[in-house]
Order: sequence, then C-alpha cells, then structure tokens
Amino acid sequence: LSDYKQNAIPLAQYSLEHGDWRTVYLLADAYRGTFAGSLLTQAVKSDPVQAYQYTKLQSLGAGDISKPMQAEINQEAEGLTADQIAQADAWAQDMYARYFNSTSKGSFKTFPCADIDD
Repeated sequence: LSDYKQNAIPLAQYSLEHGDWRTVYLLADAYRGTFAGSLLTQAVKSDPVQAYQYTKLQSLGAGDISKPMQAEINQEAEGLTADQIAQADAWAQDMYARYFNSTSKGSFKTFPCADIDD
C-alpha cells in the first residue's frame, strides 16, 4: 500500500496529461472521500477544493451540463470561497484546454466502467 500511495498521484498526473477522463472521475471521487475502501481514496486526503476542480473538469467534458451534473457542481462548491471557486474554475479550464480539448466530448462517460467493452 505504501508503494501505491507513493506512485498513485504521479500515475494519475500522467493519465491526466494524456486526456484520460476515467482518471478525472476517479480523482473527483477520491478527493471527495467517496468509496473510502478504494486505494486511490486512501492515497489522497479528502479535499473539497480538488473535488470541485475535478467535478468542474468533468462538466467541461460532458458538454451540455445535465441537471444532475450542475447539482453536483453546486454541491461541491458549498463551503468554498469565491476565490477558491474562481481558481478551481481556471484550473479546470486550463486542464481541459491543455489535455482534454482534443478528446471527443462524447468520449466522456459518467462512470469509468461504462465503456469497459472499448
């Protein structure tokens, strides 16, 4: 587990830099503390700002934001300052522009296992 914790974030960063939407989804869950038994959740500390960042990035990939996605973004924003939200929005926009803009918005799936047959 200690090796995993040491390498999880660098591996996730590599995946992000290669436009992997599954990693976005998994990091959003990990930083919100979802699925406490997952290894990634154990490798990172719960962080509301980072949870918001990754949820916002998910929304950019989704294109037209559905009501549930907007509700999730609003929920993640609760308790954050306007400055934290602005910085997180800017981070998500930057990540999307640098690593995800060339990926098809249709390639984003709500659940990482949704395209398991691909």
